Amino acid sequence: MSHVATGTCRIHDLDALEIAAERLGFELRRGQTEYAWFGRFLNDSAVGRDAIKQGAKAEDFGKCDHALRLKNHKSGDYEIGIKPALDGNGLRLEYDQWGAGHKLAEMVGGTDATKLQDEYNLAVAARRLARQGYKVTRRVNQETGEQQVVALKA
Repeated sequence: MSHVATGTCRIHDLDALEIAAERLGFELRRGQTEYAWFGRFLNDSAVGRDAIKQGAKAEDFGKCDHALRLKNHKSGDYEIGIKPALDGNGLRLEYDQWGAGHKLAEMVGGTDATKLQDEYNLAVAARRLARQGYKVTRRVNQETGEQQVVALKA
């Protein structure tokens, strides 16, 4: 079955995405033009972020500009395609979350890739602050469990 989803995450900084992906056990493969998925669109998906319902074209599934691959990738594992956003604003993620894709969905935080999006946002913030001359560290708030970026002027 094919259940190709596209999340709400917008990518504008590939270097920050690479940092975020690393933290979640992925590697960014720049310039990879195809991503591994079921390989055939069956029009059988009922997921909330179904790529077709968001405006993607089935003939473009499996094509991408870059890809995220699990660091411990094995034959048969799916990948996440990184491709232009459907509205032209930045890049988006697209992946098949069925079968071998269940593991991807779990690792990135579901259909909307909320874990990856959070890591990406933290990486973007840290990179911007570092460029402005701040010493940047990350920590976990002990009361809430949330990740925090701490910036001190150098």
